[in-house]
Amino acid sequence: VRNPLARALRLDKLSLAALDWTLGAYLDGSAEREIPLLRMLLAAPEQLERRAQSLSARLAQAAAGRLALAVLPDRGEIGGGTLPGVSLDTWVVALDAPGGADALARRLRRAPTPVVARIRDARVLLDLRTLSEADESALVASLKAALDAAG
Repeated sequence: VRNPLARALRLDKLSLAALDWTLGAYLDGSAEREIPLLRMLLAAPEQLERRAQSLSARLAQAAAGRLALAVLPDRGEIGGGTLPGVSLDTWVVALDAPGGADALARRLRRAPTPVVARIRDARVLLDLRTLSEADESALVASLKAALDAAG
């Protein structure tokens, strides 16, 4: 007897090609360089701290005194579905905005390049483990746009 779910759950050619590429990247040693999630998971806390310090300086320049920034150590959750309860050391840039964290987070989500951040202790936290270096300039532009939208 054939199960009707077998067709729905069968791997197609595209899925097999993606799996083949991913396994090949692990075998040839290029996985950390080629797979963004793996690169984020394996990033050393010291590297994240250096990036956080650099990003904080760029964000402070874009903010032009309109908010307070701090670079802080933190722990970031890996994922609720695949690794519930597992977290890694990370570094964050904490933003204290005069209008409050909720308002700033909302404006960041509505920026031309949306930014999703966490809020803790009335601060917006930008986690460097979840941010690629290539996206940092867009983040700076989004913060400037969010602050400009506040007036």
